[in-house]
Amino acid sequence: MFNSLYKNVKDRIPMLPVAGTEGFYRLVRWIQIDDHSPNLPQLLHSGDLVITADCDYLASDTDRFVGYIRRLAELEASGLILHPGIQCTGGLPRIDRKVIDYCDEIQFPLLIIQGDFHISDITREMCSMLFEFDHNYDVINDILCGLLYEPHISSRSAEHLTRFGFPMDSDYIMLAYRDDAGELFRNADDRNYKYLNRFFFTLREKFFYFREAGYGVILIQNSNEREVAAHAGDIVRSLVEIHGNDSIRCGVGTRVQSVANIRQSFQNARAALKYARLKKKDCMTFEELGFYKMLFSSGDQDILKEYTRCLEPLLD
Repeated sequence: MFNSLYKNVKDRIPMLPVAGTEGFYRLVRWIQIDDHSPNLPQLLHSGDLVITADCDYLASDTDRFVGYIRRLAELEASGLILHPGIQCTGGLPRIDRKVIDYCDEIQFPLLIIQGDFHISDITREMCSMLFEFDHNYDVINDILCGLLYEPHISSRSAEHLTRFGFPMDSDYIMLAYRDDAGELFRNADDRNYKYLNRFFFTLREKFFYFREAGYGVILIQNSNEREVAAHAGDIVRSLVEIHGNDSIRCGVGTRVQSVANIRQSFQNARAALKYARLKKKDCMTFEELGFYKMLFSSGDQDILKEYTRCLEPLLD
């Protein structure tokens, strides 16, 4: 995410955010240097962060600058960094208010490098950080997938989770998403990542999204089950709109007090999702199942004991 890259690089390569800070949720896949090549549409991929040293050229014509940013946004670039270096006369370029307002309007990050850094040093630093992010994501993904089936966690894995922002002793709730055909979440889709990054960045909440066994799975660090259920409903309705598939449903698991116990929350989320499908609902929480908790969670001995206790007066 743009925000993570910015926070991790800004102390070594100072960057001044000029506009579009509400767009710091954007995904950053790679770094591209643009010298206004006519082949930009062929060079740029979705999620590329663009760096340009042609500050004088852009700043001298506001309409041209706005048109350039519009073009980058159409190509799904994640943002633009101006690198004045020694090529820009008069120090940092003056950015016209019209450019700033446009970036703010479309939530397109615009930053300026402060200091005379060689552009290769900038790209090396940022690309190294992106490689590290990818590695960390894969490590956390593997750890969380393992915890869905086995609650044991090594001290090394616990250290990784804590460093990534998911301490062992905290409140977590799992969300499970799936379409009725069980196909939609089997393959990676950038639209899901982009939407969820934006959604949770706005809420300022910690989350982790991954896929497992045909489910889209979200781990949320939050203790308010009612609030999480509201988030889950908003997300499923947005995913239906994004994919044009009205069979997408969501199950909300129960709150657990350790990341080592997310298996239970995930199982409950899957049970709630099954019931949502049965009732043709877009989203249901495990607590809404009532008596059906027993039917959908027969492997949970605590649930069975709960209903055994309820039947004791009748048996007496």
